[in-house]
Amino acid sequence: MISLFNKKVGLSPKLLYRINKFKKVIDLLQGNKKVNWTEVAYECNYYDQAHLINEFKRFSGLSPTEYLENENAIDLRVKL
Repeated sequence: MISLFNKKVGLSPKLLYRINKFKKVIDLLQGNKKVNWTEVAYECNYYDQAHLINEFKRFSGLSPTEYLENENAIDLRVKL
């Protein structure tokens, strides 16, 4: 089943799930300058805040705080 999913979608189910969680984080951050990262981690089904931060860095190349401070980073939501 996983191999069929990979063939049809081009990603593993787990990677697609991780991307969707990251997209949810980006969506929650829009318009917010002050964020409770623990709540965001919980809301987006991350194990803890550290897990959220590590995944965020893997997908964006920025820490969540750097993302909020970087005006050009807003383009991430368009690409997802």
